[in-house]
Amino acid sequence: MSTANKSIIFLALAFAISWAIVIGAHFAGLSQNPMLAMPILAAMMTGPAISALICTFAFEKKGDRVKALGLHFKPNFWWILAWLIPILIGVGSVAATILNVRPSLR
Repeated sequence: MSTANKSIIFLALAFAISWAIVIGAHFAGLSQNPMLAMPILAAMMTGPAISALICTFAFEKKGDRVKALGLHFKPNFWWILAWLIPILIGVGSVAATILNVRPSLR
């Protein structure tokens, strides 16, 4: 099967799964509750991941599935940097907030 056909099947599955979750929630009456909007949308975002798993198991050989999903793990400088920068931004944000709040407490 060509890559174009695999891509079309992936996209069709991703949209079908995502919208089935939203339409099912709507017909179940869950969309009327604003508190459930975020969990419904979070569940909708799992559609492409589920579609990727289905397509990987359907189209890839048993030994190539982990590589096809991009799950091979090899940390390098950029990987470590990608994890450290958000942590440093978070710590810096908390520190800036504490420094900004402290004078108003006096």
